[in-house]
Amino acid sequence: MRSGSLLLRNSAWQMLALLARKGCLALLFILIARLAGPDSLGKYVFAYSVISVATLLSAFGLSPLSIRETARLPEQASPGFMNVLLLRLLLSVVAVACVEFFLHLSAVPSDTRLVVVVMAIAIVPGTVIDQIQTVFSGLQQMEYVAITSLVQWLVVVLLSAYSLSRFRNLWMISAAQVVGFTVGMVIAGWFLMSNFFVPKFKVDLSIWTKFLREAAPLAIQAFFGILYFRVGTIMLSLMTGDAAVGWFGSAFHINEALQLIPMSIAAALLPQVSAGSDVSAVRKIAWPVLKYNLIAALPISMGISLLAPQIVVLVYGNSFSQSAIVLRITIWALVPIFLNFVMGTLFIAIGRQKIVAMNAIACCVLSVPLNYLLIRKASYVGASVATICTESLLLLLNYYFIRRYVGGLHLGRIVAGPVLATLVMGAISFWLQRVSGLVIVILVSASVYVISLFAFRSVSWKEFAALRSAD
Repeated sequence: MRSGSLLLRNSAWQMLALLARKGCLALLFILIARLAGPDSLGKYVFAYSVISVATLLSAFGLSPLSIRETARLPEQASPGFMNVLLLRLLLSVVAVACVEFFLHLSAVPSDTRLVVVVMAIAIVPGTVIDQIQTVFSGLQQMEYVAITSLVQWLVVVLLSAYSLSRFRNLWMISAAQVVGFTVGMVIAGWFLMSNFFVPKFKVDLSIWTKFLREAAPLAIQAFFGILYFRVGTIMLSLMTGDAAVGWFGSAFHINEALQLIPMSIAAALLPQVSAGSDVSAVRKIAWPVLKYNLIAALPISMGISLLAPQIVVLVYGNSFSQSAIVLRITIWALVPIFLNFVMGTLFIAIGRQKIVAMNAIACCVLSVPLNYLLIRKASYVGASVATICTESLLLLLNYYFIRRYVGGLHLGRIVAGPVLATLVMGAISFWLQRVSGLVIVILVSASVYVISLFAFRSVSWKEFAALRSAD
């Protein structure tokens, strides 16, 4: 299969997998918001943020490294898989212990503490699922990733919906996550053993040493990356209250759900560019992907920013009207986020993961004090502004190092047309929202944007055909 078609196919499967996870998680947020209110959602968002940070310890940057190595050496997938899995299981136990230690030190209410503790148990089956899926991704069999994620998260959301409607207990939602992840682990294991190989228990410390050494920069990047991404939520909870976290988290989760687009593309891109023979081959595949990520991010950000009040009330209800300003601000972080996902993937593919780590540390150094100062001044609005600043810094750093180590990228050449098309679309949307309903505004605005892209010669049918048929 040609590289362009393979990338599109794998991106579609990855998008389905991420849609299952992020879509079900978004539905879960909506259910909590509508059935339990801002305070309960704030508690759940805090718990989810803490577990997201803890999960990084069990991951330790090993997932993308496993995908890269499997793509390069498929015949070594079996011994590498079992050793990395054993290593990650040990790390997951340490991660659960760290959660307990954090809760012991912090003044977290007992009901919130219970939600966090139960959710922490899901780290173990989640680790197994993730490591099995690195085999599927490395061998470019993304359909197994999609099916596993879909079943896993459907179980979580269905059990959570039942628990919320019947008992209104947040800790039971965490228990539903444990059950769903266990089901996903069984299904992923069955796919692995019936279609690829049966793992054999054989410890090879040389594999442990190799992976730990190479994954260390990615682990640092992942820790500091998720820290600067989640620190606003955690600091809001500690500095303000549950309601403010609920208003911020509800809007921020819309932003996070939309990240499935660049995440799925980056996940499909990694094994393909990792198998490339040189930097020029990487550049040939990657630059069109960056361009179309930008083309996708700009209208999404503009449209949601203009329609933020209607979207928030439609999704979460009138009690979350304060979230509109958060959404209006944070949605613009999607533009650097869409580009940062692809650039980070390129660094991993060419073996420059240390750059990813250094950039994440720099962003964290900015994010923590900036969140502290802005949250003190403007609560959840301040956290929103800090998010934009941090992601923009990461884009500048990534762009500098991409130009240095990969070359051939000039953002100025691809930015002008999409920006002009977005401004045209924004003007039409701003006028149209006053006289039409939400659906009409979205449909007309999307049509105007596509027409404007062709008018400004940012895209062409010839370019689409060349991308799809690329070798």
